[in-house]
Amino acid sequence: MERFKHQFAEEPTVYVPAVFHEYSTQRVLTLEHVDAIKASRFDLLDEAGLDRVEIATRITDLVMKQVFVFGFFHGDPHPETFMCCRTT
Repeated sequence: MERFKHQFAEEPTVYVPAVFHEYSTQRVLTLEHVDAIKASRFDLLDEAGLDRVEIATRITDLVMKQVFVFGFFHGDPHPETFMCCRTT
């Protein structure tokens, strides 16, 4: 997680929640709460006025950059790990 955060530190469209090491173990990862919408919740994305095509494009670009630029990728890609929020 920290490697991912470092790799995308200059990417304004990516936010990686903070890890609370003092509350984490080998089996439990404790993260900062981020108020956002799962990328799979199309109804909520539409309600929030977010562009689903833009979101899909950004997620795809993110994954491709991980693989082809960094040679390292997020090994647990599911809707809870791709959240969307309006920044403005």
